[in-house]
Amino acid sequence: MQYHVVGGPERETRGAGRTLWMSSREVIFETERTLPAGTELEILVSWPALLEDRIGLQLWIRGFVLHTLSHGMTAGILKYQFRTRALVRAEGAHASSPACPLSAHAETVGSR
Repeated sequence: MQYHVVGGPERETRGAGRTLWMSSREVIFETERTLPAGTELEILVSWPALLEDRIGLQLWIRGFVLHTLSHGMTAGILKYQFRTRALVRAEGAHASSPACPLSAHAETVGSR
């Protein structure tokens, strides 16, 4: 997962981490750096399932830091959308393999 700050004095801050737990209201993730409570974020999570067995998805989240953990943060979710994303073909994968497409369309699949 990746995140970036969307407002305030740390708005240029970007980072990556690992999602530990997620619900429709909160996401807990590990990061090397933590941010103050109330910081607004956009979070991108690569979704493991494929749309129509061939199109990659990512979950886009707009939220804010609820609190900091020892090695991460809990973020409240304000809104989210599933978006399509390009997939990188695994080395040695056949070009026509439905599980390894070269690209996907940039569109919104669903949202809250």
